Amino acid sequence: MAIKNFLKMHTNDTNKILDELTSFPNEGIVRVSISNLISDIRWEVVSIINKRSLNLWKRRLSSIGWSAELYDKEFFLNLWAFDFEKNDSKFKIPVENVQSVLELIRPKIPDFIESWPDRELREELSEEILTWFQETPILTDDEVSKLTTFYTWTMFDSGYWMSKTRPILSLYIWRYFSLNWNKEILKKIFKSNIIHKISLKECEVGKTTKWIYIWSNVIAASDLIYE
Repeated sequence: MAIKNFLKMHTNDTNKILDELTSFPNEGIVRVSISNLISDIRWEVVSIINKRSLNLWKRRLSSIGWSAELYDKEFFLNLWAFDFEKNDSKFKIPVENVQSVLELIRPKIPDFIESWPDRELREELSEEILTWFQETPILTDDEVSKLTTFYTWTMFDSGYWMSKTRPILSLYIWRYFSLNWNKEILKKIFKSNIIHKISLKECEVGKTTKWIYIWSNVIAASDLIYE
C-alpha cells in the first residue's frame, strides 16, 4: 500500500529535487511515479476523495487524475528501470539515472508517455462510483467529452513509498492541467460530495474545515494557483 511520508517541500526546480534525492547515501534505488492531474477549475483548487485511502478506512483528498500510462518501456529499460506497475508510469530505477528521467520530461513529455488527463477524467467523473459517497457517477460520458484541459506546469516531490517489505525513496512528477468548464457541467461537478474546492487556508494547514486531510499533490497545486 502506498503511504507517503514527506521529506521536504515540493518544487518545480529539477536541480533541487535531484539534490534532495541524491542526499541519502544509503538509497541506491528510487521509485518514479509520473501523473497527469487537474490543479484547478476556474482558478479554484479542486480535489477528489482518494479511493485508495478509503481502503485504509481514511478520507483523504487528492488531485483529480492519477498515473500516466506508459506506452513503451524501452527508454527506461535502457536506464536499468525495473518493477514496472502494470501499464502505468511507475517503476524503480537506480538513483544515478534519475537525472535522465528529469531531462526527459522537460520541456516536453515524450510521446511514449500519456500526456493528457482525459482518460482519468472519464474514469473518475463518469465511470467510477465511490461506495457510501455516491449512487451514480458525477457526469455522463457525453458531459465529460465536453470538458477540455490545458497544461499549466510540472511539480516534483519526494517521499517514502511503503512497499510490502520496506519504505522506498520516491520521486513524484506531477503534470498539472487546468480544467475548462461550462456553467451547467460545473454546477454538477460541485454538487457532488466527493469533489471539494480547497481554499488557501485549508492548504496551509493540510486539512479542510471538516478535518479531511489533503494530499501533497493538492497542496503543490495551491502554491501556484494562490501565490
